[in-house]
Amino acid sequence: MFYVINRDYEESEVGYDEVELLAILEDIREILRGKEVTPTYGACEWPWETYNNEEAIRRRDISLVSGVGPSFKQKLTEMRIGTVDDLAKTPLEDLVKIKGIGGKRARKFSLNSKALISENYICLGLCQFPE
Repeated sequence: MFYVINRDYEESEVGYDEVELLAILEDIREILRGKEVTPTYGACEWPWETYNNEEAIRRRDISLVSGVGPSFKQKLTEMRIGTVDDLAKTPLEDLVKIKGIGGKRARKFSLNSKALISENYICLGLCQFPE
């Protein structure tokens, strides 16, 4: 068990095992050295949820794309794909090179990012129903 204190000097009790604690402390050290922490849409809880989500929208963060959570966000940002616009410009061939992203997921991410940019839906075709 350890405590994290925010800028308002409010402390939160956090329970983690030693390995997770060391990883969290290293992340904190990187932030103190100047690493920028980008918001991940939908990843924060109250009281930071609204601020985080608004900041992700303002920055057009890659996490706005359906299916891009913290894990895929990390993989995409390692490939210098950090915004919805970056993703829309990335060729499908480059996306499928990322571990965990196959052809279908790459196409889904690409179409979703283009729909967000155009602020319109993209029709994939008509559904065929049995008669």
